[in-house]
Amino acid sequence: MNNREFEEYLSRFPHRLHYALTVSEEAKNEFINASEVNFCGINVYRGTINNKEVSENDFISFPDAKNLSDEEIKERLIRDKKFNIGSFAVSVNESIDELITVLNIPYKRIKGIAKGQMTSEFGVADFKEGSTHHNWYLFEESEKKLSKQFSILSVEEIENERMVSGR
Repeated sequence: MNNREFEEYLSRFPHRLHYALTVSEEAKNEFINASEVNFCGINVYRGTINNKEVSENDFISFPDAKNLSDEEIKERLIRDKKFNIGSFAVSVNESIDELITVLNIPYKRIKGIAKGQMTSEFGVADFKEGSTHHNWYLFEESEKKLSKQFSILSVEEIENERMVSGR
């Protein structure tokens, strides 16, 4: 992503991500260097907070979920190495097996697995070579649309997905 594209996209993101990208040059550079703006139709999986339906809350980033203030965001970006620009994204994975391993499913907070398509219509994402995991930086108001586009997989569907992936 070049600087012109960055400026264009900046205004489309939720306040907390927008703020982080303006106060941290390191976060801004990481975001610009890692983000792809044009992609479509990538099947991905995401851990969900219940196993009956996908909700808007399943697509809220950590800073938004914790309702962090601008000052807390600025301080964490400076002091906490684990709190980086990826904290402002939602994590998705092209591999259901990788998702299960990383999230240690079943896990007390993650109750289900949803499947859907990642497209640039809803935000930008990073694509690291050799990785099936992506940070997806969602545009403002994408959560509602995504909660309808993604669907919860049943235990049987999860097993079928895993068999198809060779596990």
